Amino acid sequence: LPKPKYVKAKIEQTEADLQAKEIMTKYTTTVEVYRRTQKNRIEPVSVIDHRSKTVNNDFVIPGLKKHTPRKEQVKEAPVYGEAIEDIPRRRNTGTSWDAGIRI
Repeated sequence: LPKPKYVKAKIEQTEADLQAKEIMTKYTTTVEVYRRTQKNRIEPVSVIDHRSKTVNNDFVIPGLKKHTPRKEQVKEAPVYGEAIEDIPRRRNTGTSWDAGIRI
C-alpha cells in the first residue's frame, strides 16, 4: 500500500489532505507505541567487563625520553625595561586570540 501523501502548507490543504494527514498520524502513532512497548518489554541487562581499558601498553615513540623533573631550584629571570603594568593594552572585547596583546 502506498503511504498517503498530503500538502504540508496549511493554506494549500484540502479536505483530502487533512484525511491523509490524519491517516498518517494514526499510523505513525501506532508504530511508535508498538516500538515503545517492545522496548519496555526487554529486561535490563548489566554487563560486567573487567577487561582493561588500555588495549596495549607496549606502544613507544622512538627517541622520546621520559620526563624527569629538575632537582635544583628555579632561578628568577631578571626584569629588563618597563614593568608589565605600564604597557598599554587593548580593551578586552571578547574571546579573540589577540584580545590582550598590546597596541
